[in-house]
Amino acid sequence: MTEQNQEGELPEHLAITMFESPSSFEFYKKRKDLVLMLANLQAELGIKIMTVYLLDTALKNEEFSASVSSIAEIAVALREFSENSRTRISAFGRWYDLPSEVVESIKGLITLTADRNELFLNLCINYDGRDEITDACRIISLKALSGKLEPSSITRDTIKENISSSYFPSPSLIIKNNPPEASALLLWDSPGAKIIFTGKEWANISRQDVLNALRFYGKLKSQSE
Repeated sequence: MTEQNQEGELPEHLAITMFESPSSFEFYKKRKDLVLMLANLQAELGIKIMTVYLLDTALKNEEFSASVSSIAEIAVALREFSENSRTRISAFGRWYDLPSEVVESIKGLITLTADRNELFLNLCINYDGRDEITDACRIISLKALSGKLEPSSITRDTIKENISSSYFPSPSLIIKNNPPEASALLLWDSPGAKIIFTGKEWANISRQDVLNALRFYGKLKSQSE
């Protein structure tokens, strides 16, 4: 029996947090391998969409620098991974405000994988779901002011069409590491998602922890049907 069969129904869109503060430099040294583990697991099981939250907009000073440094390493590792993968890699958030070498690495990943449409790996970098919704409101307001959109025609779908994840369905499952509290990950899309708290620091998450979460999700889905 394969791991995929053991899990039962898999989420179409899995989201997971990988940055929660407080962290340490030693934590961030592990993150490249953790993201590669997730990318390989996505490809192995055929999870259509995976979104990984790597950096929010509130992280500052030394921890911010450590996180940005690890993102640069992740970009290099994912470039090698993507050469033989079916995965398109995208970035959400204000990642373009990061140091130029990191921005160029992320741009390179996006360009390299742009023609792939089988699996999708989204990296949330310098991201906050509240900013995402605010930016969408700003775009919609400009459209209304220019006469391209009637205010009376604005619906929930209008908001969805103007956020980073407009191309993707809402997450089916969110895996949240410590602390056990809500994050700003995909705020517009998160209502209705199953949320599993691992009870662990993100740097201590293993492949088996993710498989356990997927198995629990499959049980929840089967019970609700």
